[in-house]
Amino acid sequence: MSIGKPKGKTMLAGCIAFLVLDKDRDPIAYYYGIRIKDHRLIFHKSFNPELYLYNYPEIDREQEVYFTTDIWRCLKIIQDGGQAVCNFGLPYLSFSHTEMLQQIKTVLYVKDDTISEIKKQAMQLNNYFKFVN
Repeated sequence: MSIGKPKGKTMLAGCIAFLVLDKDRDPIAYYYGIRIKDHRLIFHKSFNPELYLYNYPEIDREQEVYFTTDIWRCLKIIQDGGQAVCNFGLPYLSFSHTEMLQQIKTVLYVKDDTISEIKKQAMQLNNYFKFVN
């Protein structure tokens, strides 16, 4: 997991930037950030957050995995020794997200502001899930 503050002329200048990995754990780029001054989410124009879950390549899919839309909550769970993934703050699950989540034995959905739409989608998946605070 790599987090940094880009310097120079970049779309993510002035942001806390998060490295995105592909399914083989290869770094793609710092495509996602949170602007420091107003906490606004920034996506590089060539990045499609619907294709990835933050931290997905690092998890053990046979163990419980927390899902959240809040990157800070995701990082806190990881810091506390848990496994977590995040959909970069989107208020829904994309087709790619649902495919990835179905590969996890047990998904614990962390309740937050966007969970209602995600809750409907999660109930259609085939794996075990529950909603937690």
